[in-house]
Amino acid sequence: MTPSEALEHVFVVRIWRVPHARAGELPELRGRVEHFPGEEWRPLRDLDDITAFVRRHVGSMGRRRRTWTQLFRSLGYGRP
Repeated sequence: MTPSEALEHVFVVRIWRVPHARAGELPELRGRVEHFPGEEWRPLRDLDDITAFVRRHVGSMGRRRRTWTQLFRSLGYGRP
C-alpha cells in the first residue's frame, strides 16, 4: 500500500523561531514535518512546505482547497 492509499496519516510538525541578528527584524520560522508510519521527514523553511508535504502523502484524501497555511497565517505566522 502506498502512503496516498492509507486511510489514516499522522504528521508531526515542529516549529521554532530563529532570531535575526539585526534589531527590529522579525524572527524567522524553521522546523520539520514528519510523516508516520512512513517515517519520512522534511525540513521547513516556510509554512507552505507543510501543505506541500501533507498533500503529497494524502493524495485524493484532501478534497478541501483551504490550506493549513491559511490557518497559520491567521495566527500570525508565515509570509506577510
